[in-house]
Amino acid sequence: MATKRPNHMRNITLPGRNRTQSNELNSAQKAPVDLFGPGSIVSPVEMFSPSFMTDMFGSGNIRPMAGTSDGTAQPTAGRSDKNRAVTERVIFDPADDRQPVFNTTSPPWRSVCRLQTNMSDGQIAFGTGWFASPNIVITAGHCIYPDGANPEEIIVTPGLSPTGFPYGSEVSIDVQVPSKWIEEKDDRYDYGVVILPNKNMGNMTGWFGFAVAQDSHLDGLPITSAGYPDDFGYDTQVWCLGKIKEPSRHFIYHDIDTETGQSGGPIFHEHQSNFRTVVGIHTGSDGANRPNVGVRITSSIFKYIAKAIKDNA
Repeated sequence: MATKRPNHMRNITLPGRNRTQSNELNSAQKAPVDLFGPGSIVSPVEMFSPSFMTDMFGSGNIRPMAGTSDGTAQPTAGRSDKNRAVTERVIFDPADDRQPVFNTTSPPWRSVCRLQTNMSDGQIAFGTGWFASPNIVITAGHCIYPDGANPEEIIVTPGLSPTGFPYGSEVSIDVQVPSKWIEEKDDRYDYGVVILPNKNMGNMTGWFGFAVAQDSHLDGLPITSAGYPDDFGYDTQVWCLGKIKEPSRHFIYHDIDTETGQSGGPIFHEHQSNFRTVVGIHTGSDGANRPNVGVRITSSIFKYIAKAIKDNA
């Protein structure tokens, strides 16, 4: 009988390159502790960390959720939650609904980052991440450790647009990635933490809240995601509305249009009070005729993120 190997977050210091950057410090304010509506903090939310974004009730409004597509939750029986051979694709239903973000300095878009992972062999990979605290950026594990590659450093650029770098960039060589992703490429553990060298950038942008929620609330939940896809040149942030179609134990299946480069982006719900809470991390597609997919914020992932925030506060 095979011995079950426990998963753990592996703290890794990448080789790095000789370069430094810094940014000015600004302040952020706390969002109201009301997530999915009256009583939701008791049920169905199991664990919750609030978002902090300036202009929370001002210029940060995004399109109301009323325009999202309809759909009922489908049963998840028989679906494998391991090694799904995830690829990235766009759902056309009937058209690509993604829209470019024209003001990346307003919340929540400025808390979304383009990630550039420089490899030891000279290759470059692009992905997306999101602030969970002033110096913690969450992303997909394959954005940090692509299959067969050795990362050297990660350049984090929040609010990037074709016209510039409104908050500058930071270079990180400190990451945390589950051992089961590094060693086995187990899709259930396709997530990771990028630790920035200081809190300057995150204090300017603010950060998302994140939560663990029960299936009963996630079914059909209106959501938004944003990221930096290749078909927009990896320098234009796009966003799209959708709904959760199938919550499973480890994944969230959704109908948001995506493309390569958007992996690692937040899957978040926006309450009517305009504060945003991440319930999943976009990772790709589950096949030609299936919804797109993200790793669900489970209690274990919540604790990993919370510990990273506490250890680097």
